[in-house]
Amino acid sequence: MINKTAREINQILKGRLSGDLDINPMIERVAYDTRQIHLAHEVMFVALAGERRDGHNYIKKAYDAGVRAFLIHRNIDTSIFGGSIFIIVEDTLASLQILAAAHRQRFDVPVIGITGSNGKTIVKEWLYQILSSEKNIAKSPKSFNSQLGVPISVFTINEGSNMAIIEAGISRKNEMKSLEEIVKPTIGILTYVGAAHSEGFESKEEKLLEKLIFFKDASTVIFQNTELNLRCFNNLYPQKNRFTWSVNGEGDVVYNIEKIKAHKSTITINYNGERSNIKIPFIDDVYLHNAFTCISYLIWSGHQMEQIETMVSKLMPISMRLELKRGMFNSVLINDTYNSDINSIAIAFSAAKKEAAGRKMVLIVSEFAASTNHTISDYDTLIQLINDIDPAVFIGVGEEIRQLNGKLKASISTQFFHSTSSLLQGLDITIIRDSVVLLKGARKHSFEIIVDKLEQRAHESSLEINLSALKHNLELYQSKIHSGTGIMVMIKASAYGSGSIEVARILQQQGVEYLSVAYIDEGIDLRKAGITLPIIVKNSGMDFIERMVEYDLEPEIYAPKQRDNLLTYLSRNDEKIRAHLKLDTGMHRLGFTMDEVEMLIEKLKDNTSIQIVSIFSHLAGSGEALFDDYTNYQAAYFEKMAKTISTGLRINPMKHILNSSGIARFPQFQYEMVRLGIGLYGFDPSGFVLDLKTVMTLKARISRIKTITEGNTVGYDRRWKALRTSNIATISIGYADGLRRQAGNGKWQVLIHGSRVDIVGSICMDMTMVDVTDIPGVQEGDEVTIFGEVNRADKLAEVYQTIPYEVFTGISSRVKRTYIME
Repeated sequence: MINKTAREINQILKGRLSGDLDINPMIERVAYDTRQIHLAHEVMFVALAGERRDGHNYIKKAYDAGVRAFLIHRNIDTSIFGGSIFIIVEDTLASLQILAAAHRQRFDVPVIGITGSNGKTIVKEWLYQILSSEKNIAKSPKSFNSQLGVPISVFTINEGSNMAIIEAGISRKNEMKSLEEIVKPTIGILTYVGAAHSEGFESKEEKLLEKLIFFKDASTVIFQNTELNLRCFNNLYPQKNRFTWSVNGEGDVVYNIEKIKAHKSTITINYNGERSNIKIPFIDDVYLHNAFTCISYLIWSGHQMEQIETMVSKLMPISMRLELKRGMFNSVLINDTYNSDINSIAIAFSAAKKEAAGRKMVLIVSEFAASTNHTISDYDTLIQLINDIDPAVFIGVGEEIRQLNGKLKASISTQFFHSTSSLLQGLDITIIRDSVVLLKGARKHSFEIIVDKLEQRAHESSLEINLSALKHNLELYQSKIHSGTGIMVMIKASAYGSGSIEVARILQQQGVEYLSVAYIDEGIDLRKAGITLPIIVKNSGMDFIERMVEYDLEPEIYAPKQRDNLLTYLSRNDEKIRAHLKLDTGMHRLGFTMDEVEMLIEKLKDNTSIQIVSIFSHLAGSGEALFDDYTNYQAAYFEKMAKTISTGLRINPMKHILNSSGIARFPQFQYEMVRLGIGLYGFDPSGFVLDLKTVMTLKARISRIKTITEGNTVGYDRRWKALRTSNIATISIGYADGLRRQAGNGKWQVLIHGSRVDIVGSICMDMTMVDVTDIPGVQEGDEVTIFGEVNRADKLAEVYQTIPYEVFTGISSRVKRTYIME
């Protein structure tokens, strides 16, 4: 919040006023993009001139949006913008930076300044996650670390802030001085300095020295103890305090990676002659090194090791820009063409390895985005990375990357192409059969063309699954459960239609405790795909016990006959299994009743082949206040039954009864675990959980547009008649894809170009018709949103007179699934 009048801002900037000088609006924020203007009366629009766009050309648009204060550096006719005041300066960006520096000087709070080549945003976000429970922290939004982003970030500091965390990035010499003058960090953190953004520097040392300028007035700087870091720091700041860390080396803090298991690493920390062990919820080198930076800050700032372990255990991975798509020949495509420096390649390789989970890998990689003085060493590193990940096939694109030829493992099949176009002409695309394919290319190589060629073309409709939104929803529910309570995620029915394997991989990376499927085949598919999390099978039946044991699946025991068959098989074959007892407390579906508990105990008390992991039940109406008395009755009944069984068997299993609706409404019944289902996908039937994000968006394309005259009809049975000359678009989706006939004849509207249009006529098996008469510029091939963030699936469910579960699970398997990670 800037909290300055326009005249006060002009005085700071030493500008010249123009326009309506009788007004003096209070300015709380700035905007440089007219698409992001809100509370316009509090906004000053900053007209920035860039290579492609000049903000002065958007002043009228900002004015029409309600803005009445403007910062400009070009002469314009201000008289046409009545009731507006203009501050005229020589350079709007430089003036914005001056204003931000003045804003920073108003607040005497600790400011953590973070710079480096990689890891700035992750470390910033993690420190915010860790410290926000202790302090009111202002921080850089997203990756706002540029000459424009830094001043915008500083404006987030306000009277309520008692700390700020600001990141700064540079791409050429003499840029950091201005950022340092804006931020004035009191504490400095240097992250990894690598090849990213090296084009403007003659050497890595020159780049590092430029970055270290950011810490000119910092009391202490925290960084990894490398030879280069230490040499440059001592050259620039021989007297300044430093706090260093290393892995198996020297420094104020020394980390040793003792053990990596599942999705956690056990770390030994040596500090002040004392050794401590903690667990970190990551195994990747990149994430571990960023975690070490955060832990080093916590140690320096005086946190106790017990506090640190608790804080670090809650860290969540920061989203990456990855897109997963189904490719031809049963392949999975990972599209990551955001950048191509060596560090981003390392991150992408790590993601591909996780996705592959033992399957065949194909890497398609271009030469680096730009040559640097370290190109040779970067290619040496690339060789090491490729040999380490050991793909079946490596395909290189570009002239410089040909230096890898003959230097990769003999087991890796290699192909090299001069350009993207030569790859498209010469590649045998059957090479990707049954593979996970990573495409990592610099933007100039237009790898999106390769993605387009390799993508599965079975159908023009698609279900887009936003894995970043899914992770957001998971984290939201995680924030609502008690410490020590685990989460079991329901991914039955192909994860509510979104694709169980892809969703399970994300959940495994996020560290959920359990997965749950409906039938054994679903569990086996997950095991074959490399999912190692515990998996409970709800409808385990009586005929698949052998396969349960073989694939390490955990059955739900819900009936006497099923229990006895399981005991008999295990006894005969000298096998053991983990299992879960289901109790019927009022759902009256599956599960043991109270009068069956005595015999259940008798059958299991001397058993050594079944380990009872949990006891659970289902609530019949947790999402509606109307049934709260019944929910409380069920929970009390469940506790009584569970206690009787636990006492009788002398065990202490986990208990769980809450579903998505119950997690927020009945926190007193969270016990040791909760079960998350439809809430993960963005819908809370109870309405108690806000800020859930849309995970699934169903899309199609326009196949044909026709103009019909008044009186003509559309579709089978002539159910819709044109009342005027109309443009009718046929779109590539029908009831065989999951768009039911109930949505026809104006009952549902789809989105085209952001506007709602009616479905007209009856929905056909493979096609649907919509009226696009009032949509200007619509063309064949345009994208159509059937449901998504705006036209929500729960509203479509109302049209169907059903629930969102049925909308999602009804999407046909012939509709291709596309996975997005931001």
